[in-house]
Amino acid sequence: MTERTLQDIQEQLENLNRNYLSFQKRLSDNLLKLSSQVETIDYRKLAKLIKEQADEAKNLHEIQKHIEVLKEQEREKFK
Repeated sequence: MTERTLQDIQEQLENLNRNYLSFQKRLSDNLLKLSSQVETIDYRKLAKLIKEQADEAKNLHEIQKHIEVLKEQEREKFK
């Protein structure tokens, strides 16, 4: 290899190293920003909310069934 080729390779390696260090710094900065934006999930509260929603859905289903029974009773009255 010529002296010029070795010098070009050295410059390219230095550029790659600078680019890598810059990328690593940006990645680190972005991860810090992201970690500050993430809320901690309280799984107990989440489970409680899911259970409440399921209970509410069950109650609504029971009400719908009761309404259907009442409608059927009304239909039977007019037959």
